[in-house]
Amino acid sequence: LAKQWNIQDRVIFLGHQSNPYNIIKQSDVLVLASEYEGQGIVLLEAMALGTPCIGSDCEAISEIISTYGGLIT
Repeated sequence: LAKQWNIQDRVIFLGHQSNPYNIIKQSDVLVLASEYEGQGIVLLEAMALGTPCIGSDCEAISEIISTYGGLIT
């Protein structure tokens, strides 16, 4: 999809990382686009690291973002 949309030079797919926190901290934004999310802990982790967050409008994500800040789409 990145190639199809011609954004392959702007995204990096790293696969599984045993310790992603340094990557999240250096990221411009964390996007959690999900139709259903049980808890959205990754949002809290990213926010604790100071990384801005964008999330889809489902219950767990919107609850975290509306409480702690971010953008709901």
